[in-house]
Amino acid sequence: MKLAYLSGCLALLMVPTAMAHDAPIPLFDFTEGDSTKQWQTVNDGVMGGVSEGNFKITDEKTMEFFGTLSLANNDGFASVRSKAKKLDLEKGDTLVAKVKGDGREYTLNLYPNRSRTAFSYRATVQTKKDEWIEVKVPLDEFEATSFGRVVKEAGAVKPEEVTSVGFLLGDKKAGPFKMEVEWIKVERAARLSLPPIQDGCSDKDDPFSRCKGKCCGWNSGVQRKTCCPESDKTSVNQQAKEQRKSDFCWTIERPKKSNADCQFQSAIDSEKLRLS
Repeated sequence: MKLAYLSGCLALLMVPTAMAHDAPIPLFDFTEGDSTKQWQTVNDGVMGGVSEGNFKITDEKTMEFFGTLSLANNDGFASVRSKAKKLDLEKGDTLVAKVKGDGREYTLNLYPNRSRTAFSYRATVQTKKDEWIEVKVPLDEFEATSFGRVVKEAGAVKPEEVTSVGFLLGDKKAGPFKMEVEWIKVERAARLSLPPIQDGCSDKDDPFSRCKGKCCGWNSGVQRKTCCPESDKTSVNQQAKEQRKSDFCWTIERPKKSNADCQFQSAIDSEKLRLS
């Protein structure tokens, strides 16, 4: 029995797996003629301040954010942000921006579609004077703020709510400033790369939602393949329960039947198949 158990685990471990890293997804660049129309400035004038913040698209097809920060009237800030639109951010995303600054500390801001005044999620961006750098900030590292103060009860950023991104300067240092942005992109979280599914299944098929012949695919959760009964007459939930009891190709107790349609990613996944 122990030998069979170890053999089963070894077979599971030998299944090839890989973490898939998709290429970064462009969110904003400034190569198109209408790039200016997608952005706007919001400065401390809305609160009685006198800071000046502007932006322009350069001949090198970058966005230059520039102006003069004033500390008169409530310390002051200047910002540039994209106009609201659906950005399709997802949980686990990382925001990446290529910027060249003046050595001052800016913030990278996310603006959710909420009615709360002066609310955003912020992350610090320390620029290097006259040097291009890539800034990477996972979404879960952004901090909720309102009027520049941390709002802990607001919780983590909800990607689906974010409709705008931007940069803000409010480092309490009066004087001129300048920062260039070449692009802003999104890196998706790494995912398991699954082997091809046979018998006409696709990566989007879920064994607990529908079956196609004998083979079903699962592209979430514990990332595994399972074999479904040929008959679809019984409910899928009942099929799943029956499979847990007897029909999985492998269980942690002992290997059962061998089936080329079943491929499990690792021995860790086999723990998920332990009989309930």
